Amino acid sequence: TAVVNPHFTVTGTISMQGRLDRSGVLVTLTGVDQHPFTYGPFKSISTSLLSGNLSFAKMIMGNYTLTTDQERYLNVEEGILVAISDTKTTLNPLELKGGNTDWNDNEINIDDASIVGSQYGTAGVTDGKANGDANFSGKVDIFDLALVGGNYGLNGNVYNTWIP
Repeated sequence: TAVVNPHFTVTGTISMQGRLDRSGVLVTLTGVDQHPFTYGPFKSISTSLLSGNLSFAKMIMGNYTLTTDQERYLNVEEGILVAISDTKTTLNPLELKGGNTDWNDNEINIDDASIVGSQYGTAGVTDGKANGDANFSGKVDIFDLALVGGNYGLNGNVYNTWIP
């Protein structure tokens, strides 16, 4: 005998604080309790659509952990539990918090402020080196400083209250 599991397309919306362009965020769903196999990881990269910019095809019912991977933003690193079922195939919107210019950690602190301060007034991401351009606008300016200042002290735990 064979077990046939129904599959679903799971959609969601992800945005980045301080940016109009929503494309390029890597989101991963990894199965945690499917038996006898663990499914995934399933990866999706956000598109520029204002809503419904994430899509995961052929997901089966079960629990998954969701993680994100976006430079210069706080990421969901430890994974948030997402339950997928025939009645739950749409994720609630998630906004990534900006200002994590020191991408070696997942917190916004003095190191991030120092990067923006030292690069203030320079060109942004065109050469890939100006991490101070927190919002990828092409220049390190007051908007980057506002992201760091407004989110100062936050870390990846900021998403613990998000209900997928």
